[in-house]
Amino acid sequence: MRALVFHFSSLVGLLVLLNQLWGTAEIERTVFTAFAAGLVMYTVLVIGFAVARRIMAATPPADEAAEAGTDETNADELIPLNRAKAPTA
Repeated sequence: MRALVFHFSSLVGLLVLLNQLWGTAEIERTVFTAFAAGLVMYTVLVIGFAVARRIMAATPPADEAAEAGTDETNADELIPLNRAKAPTA
């Protein structure tokens, strides 16, 4: 996954570099802007990937959640308040 993040952020940096060079910008500013854009993109993608992995690790798998939910579903049933009791005589 890190290779994909690296390639995508490099592509963004390259596109920013080409966009800046297409206009009449000075070369130092162009290189700095392209490098900064690539670095920011890499940082955002890596942090997003880490957050997504942490969220996925915190949620239980679907099979375990379904097994644990069977006992709890009976407790969530609605019980009518005006239930008539059977005569005990």
